[in-house]
Amino acid sequence: MRAQGGASHPHRARNPAQAQRSGGVWWVALLGVAACTPVGPGSAGTDSAAAADTAGSGADTADTADTATDTADSGVDTSDTGHACQPADATTTTVVVTDIDATLTISDTEFLKQLIEPWNIPEMRPDGDALMRAYVALGYRIVYVTARGEDLVLLDGTSVEDATIGWLEDKGFPLLDDGDVYFAPGLGEPGSGAEAYKADLLASLQDQGYTLAYGYGNADSDVGAYQSAGIPDAHDFLVGDLADQAGDYGVVGISTDDAYTAHLAAWMGSVPCAN
Repeated sequence: MRAQGGASHPHRARNPAQAQRSGGVWWVALLGVAACTPVGPGSAGTDSAAAADTAGSGADTADTADTATDTADSGVDTSDTGHACQPADATTTTVVVTDIDATLTISDTEFLKQLIEPWNIPEMRPDGDALMRAYVALGYRIVYVTARGEDLVLLDGTSVEDATIGWLEDKGFPLLDDGDVYFAPGLGEPGSGAEAYKADLLASLQDQGYTLAYGYGNADSDVGAYQSAGIPDAHDFLVGDLADQAGDYGVVGISTDDAYTAHLAAWMGSVPCAN
């Protein structure tokens, strides 16, 4: 398990009371994989594990400067009332929450393929990394909340925690701390269980002083969790296949075609500095 941040940083939440494991293709496939996964240490040398093991905490000031440079390159205006925004750092408590599967990756099946064939690197939605770096340059901390289970391992023995954090780092997603990636307990919480797990975790973050400003997800469970946390509907983005149903929930849809190059260009100019 990855080390957590300092005392001011929330620990990964646990939700032992939530025992429901919802059905569906994702969950059935996951049970099949979990039944044959090794429990011992993984083999060294996988791309995701190597990247995860060699990465630092991400709170280095040079990394923060890089995110500002990347944002400038993307054409995002980082000014607010005439002065430059202060990029997020390890003390930042204003947050953008994002799911991972089918939100930052192109589909849920990307993760399933990686579980079975660890050399298969999940494909990222175009400019998903640039979008999150743009938020960091404006002073927002990115918190990644996934229903992937903390006890899962890939078939080569690499932990899902290491594989996930390694993928985020390899793709250029901003991480101020490895502890900003939250995993569901056990084998995970897909389906209806995901909403309760995510809602409880977000409530825990708020109890610890975090302000949840924006949310990105691809499922109704993401929308429900974000609405329970009080994220404004105008800041709650439903990405991908369900985007055309966003109006039914009162939130904002981002079509697959617009995720995320068009969204980055059209939206980020209106986002104020977080600080």
